[in-house]
Amino acid sequence: MFKTICIESGINIESRNICNHSGRRTSIMELFNVGVPENTGRAISGHKSSGGYYAYAKPTDEHKRQALANVLNKLILDTPSNETAQDLIEDTNPEFNDNEDSPSAQSEDEENLSDVDLNNSVQNEYEFMESFILHKKFLKKIIHAKGY
Repeated sequence: MFKTICIESGINIESRNICNHSGRRTSIMELFNVGVPENTGRAISGHKSSGGYYAYAKPTDEHKRQALANVLNKLILDTPSNETAQDLIEDTNPEFNDNEDSPSAQSEDEENLSDVDLNNSVQNEYEFMESFILHKKFLKKIIHAKGY
């Protein structure tokens, strides 16, 4: 039946092994590619289990590329306090904070903090930035190695 449809539609199938299953596989992949939810795709294709459906609905290289790009963008853009990476660097780098040492720039709460608390806070921020940069470099290497 599917072979007949292809021939009557003018699709050249001489060098291809076309059967009804070919149409099923192509249809499921297209449903998956356009983002149709799994339960809807299964209802359309007649699959009762997720396993049967996902035997056909496999992520393409473009899906994988997009997923990795989304992760990288989240790491770069979504920092814990919605600050930019530059803001985090400036907050943890003492060279950027010289003007904050003046008495007029300090609040009463800051005056009550001990030097140990301040040092621990700066150290935690510094360790966070080191970890952030390390993970960012790691993801870039993965993306480059995979050719994305």
